[in-house]
Amino acid sequence: MMAPDSRAILKNPDLLPETPLINLVYDDFWGTPLTHSGSHKSYRPLCVLTFRLNYYLGELDPLGYHLGNVLCHAVTTWVFTHLARKVLVYTFPTLVAGLMFAAHPIHTEAVAGIVGRADIMACLFYLLTLLSYMQYEQAIAVLAACATFDVFIRHKASVKDVLNFSIFTKSQYRRLLEGLLCLFACGASLVGFRIYFMGNKPPEFAPSDNPASDSDSFLTRTLTYNLLPSLNFWLLIFPYTLSFDWSMEAIPLVESVSDVRNMATVVFYCCLGYVGLHVIRNLHKQSKESAIKPYANGNGVASETITEGVPTASTDSSSLDTSSSSPKLTPRSLNVLIIALSIIVFPFIPASNLFFYVGFVIAERILYIPSMGFCLLIAQGAYVLYLGAREQWKKKCVVLTVVVVVVLFGVRTWRRNQDWQTEEKLYSSGIPVNPAKAWGNLANVLNDKGREADAEEAYRNALKYRGNMADVHYNL
Repeated sequence: MMAPDSRAILKNPDLLPETPLINLVYDDFWGTPLTHSGSHKSYRPLCVLTFRLNYYLGELDPLGYHLGNVLCHAVTTWVFTHLARKVLVYTFPTLVAGLMFAAHPIHTEAVAGIVGRADIMACLFYLLTLLSYMQYEQAIAVLAACATFDVFIRHKASVKDVLNFSIFTKSQYRRLLEGLLCLFACGASLVGFRIYFMGNKPPEFAPSDNPASDSDSFLTRTLTYNLLPSLNFWLLIFPYTLSFDWSMEAIPLVESVSDVRNMATVVFYCCLGYVGLHVIRNLHKQSKESAIKPYANGNGVASETITEGVPTASTDSSSLDTSSSSPKLTPRSLNVLIIALSIIVFPFIPASNLFFYVGFVIAERILYIPSMGFCLLIAQGAYVLYLGAREQWKKKCVVLTVVVVVVLFGVRTWRRNQDWQTEEKLYSSGIPVNPAKAWGNLANVLNDKGREADAEEAYRNALKYRGNMADVHYNL
């Protein structure tokens, strides 16, 4: 087991049969009371309960824990594919979204690392909540996605209706108001519950965990934190460089406006702003048209005549109506865009340092949920290209490209799983990204194996990159 797994499994007293079950309610992920000053404040009692079940069935046999993660990922993939079917409607994009989610390399940390089960289970309950709300039966981030779905897709309100509070006064939005009030009550209850069990105090992190939070410069903090979303999105697009840890100087602080990396920030937010503006304009047009001709079915998803994954003659051959100077999205494509963006953005907000500092710079496991929105966007984009291709060879090129991407993702995931087989391989793989942390951890592993000469060299390598690590000096 890896170091985090060791702390959450091997050293966690909440897994032991003699520990009262009620302790899971008051302890953090590592078995430390939430009110303790040293608590990490990670509250995941259901996940710890599954670890306890693993311990009951096979004690510390790692096979059962890893099998549990794989099964959780498989179930989550199946539920996500079910959501994709509701949103994307047709078989081709649904299959693309499901396969991409199943094979995406960014999920390796969540599935291969036992502690990543918390993120998989969070995603599973996120999906179940969203699907339940889509059927209008009544986690913080998912509530925002539910509200977005209810306002813009089921009730087809425009952004103008939201900003001028028309959704609270017009009779046509009465059921919407009921749903939003219910979501607000649930959200307030969850936040209050979380704060109460944390002992009304935020967690404390070492400066090296999130260097920007320790910077005295407002400019440095602002530029660095605005860069991180673009880097996270890049990992979803091109998940080649992956690491078990992105703390310390893995992402150097952006200390000046002249730093070339600010271009990535500008491009990212310009693209996000363009898409957001496009969505707002289409929502305004949709809001006007819905008063004349409603198009949604009972689930709030665009109703279109379909056969087995093939659009009929009544379906647009493209997701854009280019008859006007301002391209207009079809209702279904607009729904996909709204749901996908809400799944990408809202779950990421708690990790953005916007409201409070977090104990990491980048954590691949927290992209498990946002990756669903990314997969929906890619699947819809591939479907638009497929429909827009007039010649048969072009359609085959689209399909071939999708197949190649899924296969490459699968190969990268398989390769990344090789890194997660042992601590020595994992820490060695992290040297290019975070050499100080990787060399220090690798040295500990080598020392435990009795390879003192190799361990000494590794400790000295760690200190070359970060000379103020007291634990490394002590171990050396």
